[in-house]
Amino acid sequence: MGNNKEGINLLNFNMVKYVTDEKKKHNQLLLQSIKQQLEELDYQISNEKWRLKNGYIRNTLVPRTILTQEGPVTFRRTKYKYIGADGRWHYKYLLDDYIQLDKWQRLSLDFIIAILDHITSKQTYKNILAVFPNMDISERTISNIIKNIILKN
Repeated sequence: MGNNKEGINLLNFNMVKYVTDEKKKHNQLLLQSIKQQLEELDYQISNEKWRLKNGYIRNTLVPRTILTQEGPVTFRRTKYKYIGADGRWHYKYLLDDYIQLDKWQRLSLDFIIAILDHITSKQTYKNILAVFPNMDISERTISNIIKNIILKN
């Protein structure tokens, strides 16, 4: 009697819990979608003719985790090997070039841009950390983002 068409008991309805639960569900769907898109792009790269023409040979699939604005995303990407100018085998992840990730970078470009938006609005490092409470970043991470931007310019 007290249920609506979605099966929610209206007599015990807690709006805060409902909204929080729905946000978590949508966030998990978004993170899963990001993972699928990255893995699909990696698959497309692996089937490109230019990859073979340039000597990139598929080696193995390797997991990688990056932090996005929405949370961490772990995906599998292809490790390629190729013979360098020195005649030795070298290794590369072609997907990283496409999504603009440096070798040791763990923050996605969208997350860096979001942090920079907060910096340009003159928020303190602690305030920025409060905006992303579930992210594994520190004030030092924010400082390094600024230093890297300064060095690149």
